[in-house]
Amino acid sequence: MTQTTGEPNEITCPHCGQTYAVQPGQWAQYAGRSIACTKCGQTFAVAGPAGAAPPPLPPPVIGGYAPQPGYPQAGGIPPAGYGYGPPPQKKGMSGGAIAAIVIGALVVVLACPASVLLPALSRAREQARRVKCASNLRQIGLACIMYANTQRDGAFPDSFQTLIKSGQPLDPNAFVCPSSKDDPPTATAGINVPGHLSYVYAGTGLTNQAGGTEVLAYEPLSNHKNDGINVLYADGHVEFQGRANAQQLIQQLQSGRRPGGTFAPAPGVGNPTPADGDTSTDK
Repeated sequence: MTQTTGEPNEITCPHCGQTYAVQPGQWAQYAGRSIACTKCGQTFAVAGPAGAAPPPLPPPVIGGYAPQPGYPQAGGIPPAGYGYGPPPQKKGMSGGAIAAIVIGALVVVLACPASVLLPALSRAREQARRVKCASNLRQIGLACIMYANTQRDGAFPDSFQTLIKSGQPLDPNAFVCPSSKDDPPTATAGINVPGHLSYVYAGTGLTNQAGGTEVLAYEPLSNHKNDGINVLYADGHVEFQGRANAQQLIQQLQSGRRPGGTFAPAPGVGNPTPADGDTSTDK
């Protein structure tokens, strides 16, 4: 404590040496009282005779050093007996609650694109399977054309079994549509075993002179969830026919009439004879 004439004009903390200015006429508020140092936080008693009772003090100051109402002006000291402590807890949501809200919002945001993307991805996968299915039929068509070219009359094989036995280079996987649940044929489970063939042969009785509208092979509607079918034509090209066209084409073939205008053989049998007895294939 610095002593001057009259009332002291400053108070010094004995712990850290922090000095506080005392305005004229304010000494009586602190003499003989204990105050808390704003620098080191230690409490110390102000030396000197006790003065008159101090005026009512403002509420305790917590968590800062700025002068509060009732304190001396800037540069002064806090009222005697009022110390500083940890800042008050802020009212509001806890960190865990905020984190839960953020996570929930992220789940909602991510779920919306997923609901849009999943159907699109499913359609893309099915489109890729259709392309692979068409490639399989092209391989079968090429093998059938190669077979026909070795025959004197240019006839296509009368069945898939005949095509396989001829030794034409053909991957067994070509007989299975990737959209179906069928398995590729093996040495012990050939295409004559159910579940190892995805296509229907319709080339019995046709030759390599048949036009591009004559169906050589096709697939059932169930392969692509009734959306349509891939169709192999006698010239080797493949087209995807929508449901309506596919139903009509299959109906014609199963009734003995080819979409190209000639009579089609029933599956597994030779070319049927028309009612008028004409056995030509260009009727």
